[in-house]
Amino acid sequence: MDALQPLTEAAWEAQINIPEDISGLQDFLKNQVTSFSNGDDGYEQALDFDDSASGLASFAITEEGGRKGEVLYRFYFAHLNPSEVEVEVRGTDVELNLSTYSRNKYIEEVEEEDKSFINKMTIYFPSVEAGQTAAYAVRALIPVAKDTYESQMPSFSATSAALEELNQLLSATDLTEYDQ
Repeated sequence: MDALQPLTEAAWEAQINIPEDISGLQDFLKNQVTSFSNGDDGYEQALDFDDSASGLASFAITEEGGRKGEVLYRFYFAHLNPSEVEVEVRGTDVELNLSTYSRNKYIEEVEEEDKSFINKMTIYFPSVEAGQTAAYAVRALIPVAKDTYESQMPSFSATSAALEELNQLLSATDLTEYDQ
């Protein structure tokens, strides 16, 4: 029976036809995250990617009938840990749980006026198959997003050059308006 598993996985992968490039993976994943009702629970949700900052994702969710209003998450897929992309079934809910590397709080969560940083988040799906497909796409997107993210990082030949760049950035920033 174990010999059949690679064959079924290969057939399933061919059937869902997940792209390999970053924009194709982002579009594929955006189309997988949809609003739906599942019994008493309903979720209005959408995933989007910021064109100006390659790889920055935003995920907005509102639970129908929930006490919370809209919650917005901003994060980079490059910060997610592919080994902690998990699909769980809880009652009638199918959850795709995502966590950051080393549980670093790299996911910005904005709820009403409150902003915080967290290390895990959940996206909901109407079926286990939809959740598994999205999980597969997320696992494929993470290393591609990480390569893209790292290629955008500036490199400096010396510490002095890095400090000079940092000083220029800080001098151009009005720190009097910053709230912590």
